[in-house]
Amino acid sequence: MQNGGLPAGFRNHCRSVVAANIASNVTYMATSRVATLTVNADTTPPVLLGAQTLGLSQVQVFFSERISRLTATNPANYVLTSTNATPPPVAAAPR
Repeated sequence: MQNGGLPAGFRNHCRSVVAANIASNVTYMATSRVATLTVNADTTPPVLLGAQTLGLSQVQVFFSERISRLTATNPANYVLTSTNATPPPVAAAPR
């Protein structure tokens, strides 16, 4: 994979589409003009909008955009800080 997770062939990829519909045993078809697909990588990380405790051992966080389950449940993506002692450990989130 290259170019932000897309195969190299999906940058400036040109295609046309054929649509078909059958009604009353008659086939109707239309072919689109050639269109160019360009997909830009998402380079802006989500922003933490807020957090709240869910008891003594859980924190719920709110981000500016959806994140994948794999990203959300990876403890390495989080850091907790403490103002009065050593930071609490970050454990995996329930799946």
